[in-house]
Amino acid sequence: MLIALAALGMLAFNFPLLAVWDTEATVFGLPLLPVALFAIWGALIAALAFASERRGTGSAAPLLPAEPDEH
Repeated sequence: MLIALAALGMLAFNFPLLAVWDTEATVFGLPLLPVALFAIWGALIAALAFASERRGTGSAAPLLPAEPDEH
């Protein structure tokens, strides 16, 4: 999941898709391109945080083995 989001981020910040936002339009008086860049960036951060939190709650085996009980 994290690799797919990283690939999506690389595609989103690549030239052909950025050219879509490079127009004379404005959002609340701000040029569209910087607003779109920050919106995409924020969405990627939120998606990565959600995926990371969700990944930690699964029933997968832990990375480190459990320590033995000392009796």
